[in-house]
Amino acid sequence: SIAARSITTELKVLLENYEARLVPGTVTVKSELAEDDASGHIRFHVNAEMYSTPADVAVEFVAEVEVDSGQVKVLKL
Repeated sequence: SIAARSITTELKVLLENYEARLVPGTVTVKSELAEDDASGHIRFHVNAEMYSTPADVAVEFVAEVEVDSGQVKVLKL
C-alpha cells in the first residue's frame, strides 16, 4: 500500500505537468487494491476537468495495473 500511495502521487504530478488538456488543480488520483488482494492488481481512479469550449468537461477513468507484468487496462472512460 505504501508503493501504491507513492505511485498515486507520482501519477497525479505527471498528469498535471504533462497533460496540457487538463485544467490545473482539478486532477485527483486515488488508488485501491483490486477486490481479490491476491490478484496483484491496483486500480487508479482519475478525475479531472478538461479544457473545452464553451465549458470545461469532466473526465473520469479507472486504470487497472497488473503489478507483475505492468499491463494496464482502462476500465471506464
